Amino acid sequence: MHTVFKKILELFSGFCAFLNSNGGYYIGALLSQWNFEEIKTKETKVLTLFENFSNFDKRSFGRQIATSPGAQTLKELLFISDQTPLIHKWHKLIIDLLMNAFEFRDAFERENLDRIVQEYDSSDTKLKLLSVFNHDSWSRTHLRFCGGLKLVMEELSDTFDTRTFFIVKNLSFFMHDSEGLIHICRNDAFLDKILFLLQKYCNETRDKDCPPLENKLTLRPDSPNFLQHLEEKRQNMNITNFYVDFADLEASIPAQCSSSPRIRSAWSPSASRTSATPSPSPSPSSSTFSDDESDTTNWISHPKKEDIGWYSDSELDEDQKEMCREKRRDKIVLYLLDIIDWLTHYPENHIQLLRKPVFETLIALSSTELPINAIAKACRSIKRLIRSEESLPYLFGLKLHLHIISLIRRPCLMHRYADRCSRCEDRRKFGREVLEELSLQANSGAGWNFMQELLKSDNPNTQFYAFSTALTLIRHVQYRSRLFYYFDVLTKLHDSLKLILKIAANEGNKFVNPEDDEEEESNSTNVKEVHQARIASLEENKPKLEAILFSFASLLSHKMQSSILETQTEPFPLDSTDEQCRLENAEILPEKQIRFKNASGEILVTADRDSLISYSEYYRGMFENNFAEKLEGQQEFIFGNEGMHIRDEQFVKFIHLLSGCKKSQCVAVDETSTCVSLIYLADKYLATELLETMFLPTGIVGRFITGSTLSSFIPIILTCLSTHGRFSDLFFFVFLRYASMNEIFDTLAESLSFSSGETFCDLFKEFLQRCISSLPSHQSYRLWI
Repeated sequence: MHTVFKKILELFSGFCAFLNSNGGYYIGALLSQWNFEEIKTKETKVLTLFENFSNFDKRSFGRQIATSPGAQTLKELLFISDQTPLIHKWHKLIIDLLMNAFEFRDAFERENLDRIVQEYDSSDTKLKLLSVFNHDSWSRTHLRFCGGLKLVMEELSDTFDTRTFFIVKNLSFFMHDSEGLIHICRNDAFLDKILFLLQKYCNETRDKDCPPLENKLTLRPDSPNFLQHLEEKRQNMNITNFYVDFADLEASIPAQCSSSPRIRSAWSPSASRTSATPSPSPSPSSSTFSDDESDTTNWISHPKKEDIGWYSDSELDEDQKEMCREKRRDKIVLYLLDIIDWLTHYPENHIQLLRKPVFETLIALSSTELPINAIAKACRSIKRLIRSEESLPYLFGLKLHLHIISLIRRPCLMHRYADRCSRCEDRRKFGREVLEELSLQANSGAGWNFMQELLKSDNPNTQFYAFSTALTLIRHVQYRSRLFYYFDVLTKLHDSLKLILKIAANEGNKFVNPEDDEEEESNSTNVKEVHQARIASLEENKPKLEAILFSFASLLSHKMQSSILETQTEPFPLDSTDEQCRLENAEILPEKQIRFKNASGEILVTADRDSLISYSEYYRGMFENNFAEKLEGQQEFIFGNEGMHIRDEQFVKFIHLLSGCKKSQCVAVDETSTCVSLIYLADKYLATELLETMFLPTGIVGRFITGSTLSSFIPIILTCLSTHGRFSDLFFFVFLRYASMNEIFDTLAESLSFSSGETFCDLFKEFLQRCISSLPSHQSYRLWI
């Protein structure tokens, strides 16, 4: 072992000494004296020397070869089109040296580049040669004029193969080449291929829905920590419009570059940042995804052999193909995103990039498994396009704010009691920052003038989406007042919602037979058909419903949210239990016994009249005044005609609560339907104290109302006056913030079963008016989405 190690050290020392003595030049001279035909046909010793020294130090060996007589021989070898293993080995070796030594690339000169373009035949060697010359400023400029760059872009395929990888990897050297990026951006076919590949990646790697965790009741948004956070943000927003955390600035300062002599020796004019055209990116921002974040690629390091893309897919077996494809695909996507990102740095390119596929692709990338720094890069690209002076007509026409809001309404963020996924939180932060940029643009002088033209449009569809966009984005106090009072946007959108609900109600009524004496609800099959027809009608109007509801959700300020979720220190009242039941163990005098029976005549429960009088104004009025029940001494009541379906055990639970019973087996509420039934019965029998207890911020009702249970609560919202106010605010808050579109459809369709939707819309408008009154009086561009 010691002998082997000693030989390796001697060999290493010999290679170093040879290259330090300019040995590469002499090997090149030796190559020039060799018979050219023999070099093409035989694996000579000089090829072995080239391979050994190239593997040892490509940088130094390539620099020395560039000035040797053998450089011309290597150039001629590159133009041999024979695909024999020997020629392939020479091509691989030469291009490997070209990638690592800029002196060797400089030795090729412009005439050889012209020759490559003229003799181009779509072979791998010619394509790699043109791609390698993207490294240097002079060759990039010449490739643009001689048509080489166009040939490279035309070779980009619609698959994640090795050719695509090699092309996009070397195009990253255009990052500071403004003229080159402008030329690339004008090639519509190439830009379409980039967008196609990115969309293909999005379809392959789109995240699955985050599973909601329904058993965690203290995470948010009712926990004191969450509300304390809201209060701190509200107090801060009263002072300033924007918040800068200066503690984070240190993390954004890039580390100092290394002063290693090895790195200094690798300097080349093409890689120097100081010689590159400065990027016209906007000034640093305080946001999480600000433009000052350093996200450049590893521009100083030499390419790894496996990154060069020498081997085609045909040279790999099936297992290797499957294993390498995903890694190659992920790298390709990052390089493509780099290209889009650097295109957006130059205002000259914005007019070509302000189109729907570009925005849709960048937004879709945020729903993939890309690293968060890549998602941040997509965010910054969108923000640069939004800041463009030419962006206003495109942004409002593309309805960009609707796409962003749809993106950040993630499943784990939509569920009230699910733990927040860190990636979804980052996406929400990304979406909010983009919406803030949109709002800043809309609230500028030019933005408001353009918005007014849309609001006055004769096209009903254009005017409708202008109302939605303006309500979401306009935050300037003067503009907002004009929006509400002159254009009356809230009423216009409210009327559109009523019209959509009316159409859905009419679609459902087609399944109702007017000659049938039975009620609609009595026929379960018919009710199901009516419900499905209404949901189908609502889904047809999904774009308009999203525009309406997303704009309404933007009115939920921190102040309104904090008042709805105001916490108290009391425990859940219905969870306070005793060991004994007051009805089973109480000795009730016969004359004070009140017996409740079901429709079959079976006695369900016997209660004390005094307890009922204490907790129910209904029974207090009945037995303390000269009504028939008191005069006749009635002690039996029939349960069954309550106006909605209530199970016997739910009614028994209600009587236990009216009697002051707190035994867990008697009063435990473990179902949404039980909670709804208790609210309905408490409202009907005027059990105001019980209602107050249930409607407390920490009460039992707040635990059950989520996006998935809204349709169960809609009957009592529409029929019980006691629910209007504190509970209805919580209902509409959850409706706008924590309900998916499918849950919204189900809730709206359920509301049509009790009325034409007028009552629901009126309650909804009252809630929105309270939201508007809670908006901050100062100018703020933060959107509460």
